[in-house]
Amino acid sequence: MQPSRGGGEIMASTLLLIAIFLLLQSPATNATLDPTDFLALQSIRKSLSDLPGSDFFSHWDFTGDPCSFPGIFCSGNHVVSLALGDPRAGNPGLTGRLDPALGSLSALSELTLVPGRVFGRIPDSISLCSSLRFLALSGNYLSGPIPSSLGSLPRLHTIDLSFNILSGEIPPSISALPALSNLVLCHNHLSGKIPPFPWILLSSA
Repeated sequence: MQPSRGGGEIMASTLLLIAIFLLLQSPATNATLDPTDFLALQSIRKSLSDLPGSDFFSHWDFTGDPCSFPGIFCSGNHVVSLALGDPRAGNPGLTGRLDPALGSLSALSELTLVPGRVFGRIPDSISLCSSLRFLALSGNYLSGPIPSSLGSLPRLHTIDLSFNILSGEIPPSISALPALSNLVLCHNHLSGKIPPFPWILLSSA
């Protein structure tokens, strides 16, 4: 006759079985991520690549869960933060273009791009990210005008587009952003008048 197991031992065995079950029920696939976000990330990956010396995208293997990729933070089944490139000092960054699929990340609140050689225009589709609060794309070769559609993002509080080759005027729509508190546009090829910002504090620094 075997001795009966105590309550603590039974509880431990039960918890172990639950843990094993949950592990088996959590496949290393994209099942937990919204399909639209998954496809958007694939498009973003195809439009960008590592510069020599960078291995940022070597860990973006879409047979696994994209929420575990470097630079991606998810909440629920949506991407809420996307940091493109390795921010550590000395990393050469990325090249390519920003894909319009960025606008399909409907829950995105933060978008950053490390300094590198990303070129082309800033996609107008970013204005579809209605939850966007933080946008930092400095230190690249982005060109063309600043999208006036950024002025439709009511939660946007920080815009850093410095050290690019953007041209044209600062869109007046940006000056009307209700949450905007940080705007960094230095070292571009901008022209024209500065729109009236109700909170503006100009500095030569």
